[in-house]
Amino acid sequence: MTRAVQVIGWPAFKTADTNPYQALLYRAVAPHDVQVVECTLSALVSAPRGAILHLHWPDAFVANATLPIAVLKLLALRLLAFWCAARGVLWVWTAHNLQRPTQRHATLLNALFWPWFVHRLHAVLYLSKASRQTAEARFPALANRPSAITPHGRYPVPPCARVAQNRTELLFFGGVSPYKRVGDLVRAFADLDRPDLHLRISGATSRSQPDTDVTAALAGVQPHLKDSVTREDMFLSDTELAARVHAARLVVLPFAAVQNSGSVLYALSSNRPVLVPNLPPFQDLRAGVGATWVHLFDGPLTASDLQSALDIAPEGAPDLTAFAWPAIGAQTAAFLKQVTP
Repeated sequence: MTRAVQVIGWPAFKTADTNPYQALLYRAVAPHDVQVVECTLSALVSAPRGAILHLHWPDAFVANATLPIAVLKLLALRLLAFWCAARGVLWVWTAHNLQRPTQRHATLLNALFWPWFVHRLHAVLYLSKASRQTAEARFPALANRPSAITPHGRYPVPPCARVAQNRTELLFFGGVSPYKRVGDLVRAFADLDRPDLHLRISGATSRSQPDTDVTAALAGVQPHLKDSVTREDMFLSDTELAARVHAARLVVLPFAAVQNSGSVLYALSSNRPVLVPNLPPFQDLRAGVGATWVHLFDGPLTASDLQSALDIAPEGAPDLTAFAWPAIGAQTAAFLKQVTP
């Protein structure tokens, strides 16, 4: 009988209501002798030698604070690394994003966090081939770390009856911050000037990085289109999110730069096509899922990009076989066992 792998997830299950990715992943690895607990002081103190501290967004831990607190958090991370090294606890990172384009304290992170962090890692999990290439190009030391590509799994979207309506709806959903480029979407929609279309922007505005561009873009919408744009500045429940996505004809996510996007997988899991930037992770996704489901655009989003995506109506459902959680759980568990002494 093989020894169970002990994993401390940071975070593991506590964020399931806001981002279910980690909980879905850890439930998928559980049948493969991988025991996961939430990252707490008690879990760290009692962790056996060879346990894995699985990190997801350690840079956000630092960035989501005032500068003095961010510096203290950096010091705390270094103390944690020293303690883990002494205890034989391995650090494994899932590289969701290297850095958000408008992240707070970017200078501090680039100077004192990222170079130190990548050398501290024992192994890395990437969500796509493009993500690995980007990460290793920026931090060559990562090429010497054990790594694997385990895709972001599909979401179990709650069933929702599609609401009959006499309009075609375009949807952006998720947190609204400058790097999401929602202002570009508003301007492209206004330039399209089709009163039969409706644009819905659903998601809470970032408190640390408020998007003044989208505010200005909304204020500039022509009077005859004002009623064609709905801004829902709030966090959506699972039921509300499912209803918004099912009501949409097209999901538009004009991010400036990302390595991966759970929002794209959520839309595809709901059988809704997406329009996203022509970036390597989405190129890979388009190649696997199909061009009728993943539409790409270059440069700032335009009215023509919206119209081109709307002109293609996909049939059936996208092939998301590669994003099934049982297979991803087995792949992830096998890799974690491989890196555990």
